[in-house]
Amino acid sequence: MSTTLITIGTIIKSFFLFLGVPKGPNESQFEDWLNNDGFKPQTLKDGSKKFLITELQTLKDKFRNNLNDTNTIKDESGNPITPLKITELISQSMVQIEKLRIVIEHDLSIIKNLHKPSGVNYVVARAYWIDDRGKKYRKFAKNIGSDEKVMEQGKIPIWRLEEVEKEIDRMMLNQYREEYP
Repeated sequence: MSTTLITIGTIIKSFFLFLGVPKGPNESQFEDWLNNDGFKPQTLKDGSKKFLITELQTLKDKFRNNLNDTNTIKDESGNPITPLKITELISQSMVQIEKLRIVIEHDLSIIKNLHKPSGVNYVVARAYWIDDRGKKYRKFAKNIGSDEKVMEQGKIPIWRLEEVEKEIDRMMLNQYREEYP
C-alpha cells in the first residue's frame, strides 16, 4: 500500500514538475492556480461573459472535489483507475479549465497580410487556442478586409474591432463546445 502511495506521489510530482509548478503539488498550489484566472476587471464586469464565468467556477469546483476525493477512483464503468490514468485526467481537466479561461478572455492580434499576387494588404485578426498538452497555438483568424477599406485615418475603427472581437468570441465558444459538449 505504501509503495503504491509513493509511486502515485512520484508520478504526480513528476507530472507537475513537467508542467512547471514549483516544488511538489499541494492544496495551496492548486488553489493558487484555480483562483488566479488573470482576468481584467472589465472582463469580470462584462455581462455577456457572466454565464462563462459561472461555468468556469463550476468546472473549478468539480476539479477541487475530484482532487480531494478520498474514495478509490474509478472510471464510468466502475473499474479502478491506474495512477497514470489519474495524471492524464488531471492534465485533461487543467487544459479544459485553461481553454475556458481563454474563451472568456483572450488576446486578439491584429496584423496585415500581403496578398502577393494582387499586392493588396489585408487586415486580419488572430487569436490563440490551447492544444491538448496545454500549449498555445494560433488557431482563429478573421479577415477584416483590405487595409484601404478597413482603415480610417490609419486606424481600425472601434466599432469594427468590436464586431471582430464578437466573431472571434463565437468561433472560440463553438470550438470549446465542440471539444466539451
